[in-house]
Amino acid sequence: MTVRKRLACLVFVLIAGLSVASCTSTHSPATSNEPAPSGDFTLAASPNAVSLPQGGTSTLSVAVTAVHGLTGNVSVAISGLPAGVSTSPQSPLSVSVGSTVSLTLSATTAASLGPATLNFQGSQGSLNHAATEALTVAPMPNFAVAIQPGSVGLTQGGTSQPVSVSVTSLNAFSGNVAIALVGLPPGIAASTGSGFNVAAGASQSITFTAANSAAPGTINVMLQASSGPLTHSAGATLQVQAAAQPDFDLAVLPGLVAVTQGQDSRPVSVAVTGINGFASDVTVAVSGLPAGVTASPSSLTIPAGSSLPVTFYVPANAPAGSATLTFTGTADSITHSATVTIQTSTDPVFSITYFDTTITTPTPNETIRIVNPGIQSTPSTTPDLCANIYVFDATQELEECCSCDITANGSLALSITTNLTSNPDNGVAITSGTIAVIPGTGACDPRTPNPAPDLAVWGTHLAPGVNRAGAVNAAVVETRAEDLTLSGNEETELAGLCSMIYANDSGFGICSCEGDVTDGVKALARR
Repeated sequence: MTVRKRLACLVFVLIAGLSVASCTSTHSPATSNEPAPSGDFTLAASPNAVSLPQGGTSTLSVAVTAVHGLTGNVSVAISGLPAGVSTSPQSPLSVSVGSTVSLTLSATTAASLGPATLNFQGSQGSLNHAATEALTVAPMPNFAVAIQPGSVGLTQGGTSQPVSVSVTSLNAFSGNVAIALVGLPPGIAASTGSGFNVAAGASQSITFTAANSAAPGTINVMLQASSGPLTHSAGATLQVQAAAQPDFDLAVLPGLVAVTQGQDSRPVSVAVTGINGFASDVTVAVSGLPAGVTASPSSLTIPAGSSLPVTFYVPANAPAGSATLTFTGTADSITHSATVTIQTSTDPVFSITYFDTTITTPTPNETIRIVNPGIQSTPSTTPDLCANIYVFDATQELEECCSCDITANGSLALSITTNLTSNPDNGVAITSGTIAVIPGTGACDPRTPNPAPDLAVWGTHLAPGVNRAGAVNAAVVETRAEDLTLSGNEETELAGLCSMIYANDSGFGICSCEGDVTDGVKALARR
């Protein structure tokens, strides 16, 4: 048989077979040997992320879904919980297939902060599936309480300035805070009462009132603030002062009175100042007068807010020296006193020294040094003596004048060039002349000197015998100024000339006291 015939026969056989198979499938049912699918489940937690505050709770859902008709329960174990976080119901959970369970997460106030991943492992027989949940433990909402200012004063029968109690929200805290005031004694009341509420982020103003019977002293007040389980406190102090009583102050000025034997002193002013509504007259008496010395008037009645002058007469035979006089004021069972020192002397003196700055080559600066040896046994806040300074040129014309305060045991060094001759009255430089210094008391003013003992004046000069033309490094000596008796006419003349300079020369002719200071018992007041 040829190949062609063989192929034709094969095709015929195949076609016949297909026809037979087709007829067979039409009339006979087919059978399958494949097994049915096994039941299963899926596990899911939602939402995908949850935030849990310390001390708070949050919920999430755990769902078990059936696959291929699975039934029964699935056991779900939870792991990865941060310290201080628990679940309700507790792990492991029993979840029916096809249902969802609500899970509550609870955190203690000390639960570990930060992110964590919760792992859910579900199992039924040999079936196991897992799910995860992102958890963040956030700080617990809280608040802070404060009171400002932390200390406040009030007087018996009065009201304090306002204080502010504020509540600050921390970690998204919201709501009201209950505040109780603890520690208020009898007689002290708060404008809010003993308790009040303040909303988070707000403040409350409080004033405190003291009854007349409230005890003076320091009171510690405590604020106790609470909101749910949260409690905080803050403290403040109240300074309760006794109610001010009417009073007066007694002052006598100046504190030093110089008087010459056989003469009357300059007047001192005795002043009464009312305090806290004091309005009575004050009776003032003088004690401590040396023998023979009299005061005029010897007693005074001074209304509050007023002053009266007192002068002292010292007889010619009174011994020289100092004494302390006491002025005692009495009114409404209140007594105060003030003292002055009276200095009795013979004829007043003044000191005189000379200067010469005609050398053209550099030489040490000439100075005068004025020393107050101190005539008070105890320090005083008022200046003790004034150095009334008068600078004359070589023709004895007054060119400059000024007054400098000097305290007891203090001294002042003044430069001839810088302090005493740099501002002449006539504008012409002074190169030589004399300087007179009159000690005084009271208000330092060279136009009205009040002579008193006793200042020591020293002047620096080139040493005798020095060749002045070549005195580049000339030796300098300091000598004590000469003390001379000051007559009344001389005092009047000096005061008048200095007054003319002050009045007519637009600031020229006034010397300066800004020298080198040595402090004694008290600080030196410069003028």
